[in-house]
Amino acid sequence: CRNLGLNEARGEFLAWTDCDDVNLPTRFEKQINFLINNPDFGGCGTWISRFQNNTTYFISKAQYDPEFIKASLLFTPAAIPNATVMLRMEDIRKHDFTYNTQLPIGEDFDFIFKCSKVMKFTNIQESLYNYRDSENSIMNHFNGFQEKSFEVNKIIYDQILKEFGLNLTAD
Repeated sequence: CRNLGLNEARGEFLAWTDCDDVNLPTRFEKQINFLINNPDFGGCGTWISRFQNNTTYFISKAQYDPEFIKASLLFTPAAIPNATVMLRMEDIRKHDFTYNTQLPIGEDFDFIFKCSKVMKFTNIQESLYNYRDSENSIMNHFNGFQEKSFEVNKIIYDQILKEFGLNLTAD
């Protein structure tokens, strides 16, 4: 579905959102203004507030520094929270980026990592996205697939390490 969205997108910027989460009213305005005023950036995310029963219980504070974010992607997909990212479509089209549908649990991480090789990212230092933590949330659904998630992430990390001339081994 995300590749269909990429193909059909006609705007200057693209943002994904999950149907059960809540975007603060200023999220898109702040991200668009940031990208307009910083044309060297290809995307920006925000902090995420996790909530349950209308109560925020945790705020994920992602880093601001583009170089730190790029290095962090070697260790964690959360360096750019996918649910909060807004992307510059010109860059996506220029490099013909698509989602790898063979990586069902890790396609977002794989996509962001590919983008990070040629696009500069940051995170607005403010929580503009509220993630609903419920038993029906997509992440809780995937928690039952930890072994599958590990295997998918292993494929992504193997690709990343090969770019650095390193080979992933079972050891």
